Amino acid sequence: MIGTLPRVLPLRTRIDPGEALDGWLLRLARRNQMPAQWLVAALGLAEVVRRKTPRTLVRGMSTSQLRDMEQQAGLPRTALDTAVLAPYHLVGWPALPGSRFCAACLREPDARWPIRWQLPYTFACLRHHCLLAGYCPACQQAPHSHWSMRTGTVDAHWCTLRRPTSRDICGADLREHQPHQLDPGDARLAAQQWINTLLDTINDAGAADQLRDVHGLAQWLRRRVHPDDLGRFGDITVAAAPEHQQRRRRNTGRRHQVLETVVTAAVATQAVELLSSAT
Repeated sequence: MIGTLPRVLPLRTRIDPGEALDGWLLRLARRNQMPAQWLVAALGLAEVVRRKTPRTLVRGMSTSQLRDMEQQAGLPRTALDTAVLAPYHLVGWPALPGSRFCAACLREPDARWPIRWQLPYTFACLRHHCLLAGYCPACQQAPHSHWSMRTGTVDAHWCTLRRPTSRDICGADLREHQPHQLDPGDARLAAQQWINTLLDTINDAGAADQLRDVHGLAQWLRRRVHPDDLGRFGDITVAAAPEHQQRRRRNTGRRHQVLETVVTAAVATQAVELLSSAT
């Protein structure tokens, strides 16, 4: 019996180094003028379509699925290996519900959604000196957490999530989000640079160990930190800490995500400072 060869997409687009698989698929869907759900169905990923979420794409794709997708999209072999979260699994970090983003990055020509925006300890943009946003400012949901039939049919800086209280699409322009700006000498930027350097060498045993320690220590600090200990990070962080702790214990959804990045940046910075001073 002769097997059926995977269908090769007629219109293709390359994936950039560091770009997330789900972000690239949105650009590919836009180029082929179809919803992202239809595109992944054409690529043989019916389970992702059924669940209407891109999270399976970046968290649970098998090597054979990635190879098939590369062939169908006309990409070089292994081009998608760094577009998923698998390279970061060895550090044991928890998954985010979607993707954080930098509004200034999205305003640039040929903007991309990096895979590292989906890591819990990527909390700041070093180019634009700001904290990343973890939610849409209009519907307060995490971008790329779910798909709708509009996903992939409009530019990727538009929020295509359904509003929590209706079947309407949010439609907010994520580029209009006003970021939490940081001074160039802010300790949170230094901590993000330290983490990024380790992520660049994540296959080194020492780097992976330190990244695991960042999470363990940050979690310990998160449970015990007092708002008075966060004064150097500004009033927004001080105000966010107690509410975040309460909502995190209750697991109360969207508002918890609004506070998450601000508090994570503070406790991760404290963790990095402790770890770097001990080496």
